[in-house]
Amino acid sequence: VTASTLPTEALFSTTDQGVYGVYSFAVKDSKIYVGDAVDYSSNGKVYIYSLTGTLKKSYTVGVIPTGFYFN
Repeated sequence: VTASTLPTEALFSTTDQGVYGVYSFAVKDSKIYVGDAVDYSSNGKVYIYSLTGTLKKSYTVGVIPTGFYFN
């Protein structure tokens, strides 16, 4: 794979987690963070994947997780 070639298959899918819609996304320290706003009025979810697309952890968070802050 070269820098000018895009993958032809998705790295991972959020379908198994029932993600309503990806509302936030970040990559940090070899982890992919995905925020799901669920129904925009209930607590949201955050899913953490490895760079190979394996779900590592999930958390229930506050309403509409709009981004990630790394300290």
